[in-house]
Amino acid sequence: LWSSPYRPSPPCARPAEVRSPRRAPDMAAQAYIQVQGVEYRYPLEDGRHVAALRGISLAVERGDFVAVVGPNGSGKSTLARQFNALLLPTAGQVWVDGLLTSDPRSPSAASRHVHRVFPFPGLAAPDERCLEAIRAAAEAGERPVMLATGDRALAFMSRCRSELAAWADHDLAPASVIESCLDKDRFAPLARRLGLPVPETIAPAGVAGARAIADGLEYPVFVKPVHREEWDRLPPGTVSSVKGQRIDSREELLRLLDALEAGRASRFVIQQFVEGGDHEHMSVHAYLLPDGTVAGTFTGSKLRIYPPHAGVGAQVLSRLMPGPERAARSILAALGYTGFAILQFKRDVRRDVYELLEVNCRYSTWTELPSRAGCNFPLAAYAVMTGQTPPPLIQREGISW
Repeated sequence: LWSSPYRPSPPCARPAEVRSPRRAPDMAAQAYIQVQGVEYRYPLEDGRHVAALRGISLAVERGDFVAVVGPNGSGKSTLARQFNALLLPTAGQVWVDGLLTSDPRSPSAASRHVHRVFPFPGLAAPDERCLEAIRAAAEAGERPVMLATGDRALAFMSRCRSELAAWADHDLAPASVIESCLDKDRFAPLARRLGLPVPETIAPAGVAGARAIADGLEYPVFVKPVHREEWDRLPPGTVSSVKGQRIDSREELLRLLDALEAGRASRFVIQQFVEGGDHEHMSVHAYLLPDGTVAGTFTGSKLRIYPPHAGVGAQVLSRLMPGPERAARSILAALGYTGFAILQFKRDVRRDVYELLEVNCRYSTWTELPSRAGCNFPLAAYAVMTGQTPPPLIQREGISW
């Protein structure tokens, strides 16, 4: 936003208390990524811990191409998350480009674009503490704009929208729509009532309810957590992906149910698996003005997803697809939607129809590709919320990411 024609918040002096994070003592001797004796243990609800990393030491030089190979649950993702501080080591140290990831001062404070860093308690804290932190930040400068980039942030913003409106601007969809889209067991009945094109979905009464219907299901099916965070808390290797898991037989479903019961993950839905390769997954991004007018859309195809059948887009392509785009417009109109949305579809190859898998009422990693392809949705939202004319959202095809 700083280099755009749109009005940013005015810069302010960097306060004295913000300092660059601690750097490695000998930069010349440091690899780009330096891991020293790292251990990481996941906490369980009963107070025990599961070790995912033990005594890991490695060095990656700038320009190296490195593959980390191992079966599900071996700690590959846990190791990768140490590099960008999504996880911090239980023991040991990780240095990235000379920065210690566990330094209590945020690495963002070292950026020349950051003028001030405000403390935030995290979304696990009570709403009152989070609101107080946001109020303090908002009152320090010009009225800010808030954009949700995760489900927990979206849920917090939606339930606290009336309080936030006093200090900040947002363009959230109606609360009832957000709540239904966040809770997969609530979205299924809403979709049936509105006649939306979704696969047949069952919300069983916990593990016992799922066991009772296991014999009558038509396999393959797809099992999804009602909230992704519930599967995020499971020990590594419990599920193939926290987004959901394809199940091909009754026996496979019963094994999964045993694992979910042991992990106390009792809220999930069972959905008919949409036949077709992973390349049949596609997304429609849209921004709707406060009066419901569609300001612009973007359609993209997932060429590869990882893990297969249930992961995120590992290679995605900007592609004009009139069919999913028309379906998305119809769905958003039926929902009475406003603001930004990402609709995930998959083409059923048997019937050549687009099935709606979910509606995300927030921004995600996907948002990078539309921005590069001429559809900068966050900038459009910022412009609308600050009373400015949004940029044109005109998609360019053929750009991949």
